[in-house]
Amino acid sequence: MRVGSEKFAVPLTSMTETLVVDDRDIQTIEWKEVYYLRGEMLPMIRLNRFFELEGDKSGRSFAVVVSFGEKRVGLLVDELFGQHEIVIKSLGDYLDKLRGFAGAAEIGKHEVILVLDIESVIAKSGIK
Repeated sequence: MRVGSEKFAVPLTSMTETLVVDDRDIQTIEWKEVYYLRGEMLPMIRLNRFFELEGDKSGRSFAVVVSFGEKRVGLLVDELFGQHEIVIKSLGDYLDKLRGFAGAAEIGKHEVILVLDIESVIAKSGIK
């Protein structure tokens, strides 16, 4: 997936579905953004804000619905690319302190992308 000019991967084991979301359909409850999805208020995390990146201003985003344990959230991103088989490599001791990443993976012709650690993204976002 893409957020601004950066690409990220999400493990398929964490994903449940993807959807297209108009910004006007996102509500704010207690200073947190949520989206009404099939009778449930789904907390949303804008990854451009989470990682302090410049995101697209189209008024529409893609939501990647992910879960960890009982927690389920939607990650708002600018673009989805599809599914790839990847091998996640550790970031090593130097980058081990970075929160939100499980490691890195090489895709395509020597292109390296960061793989999100859904557990730490949810924890760092403050969603209960």
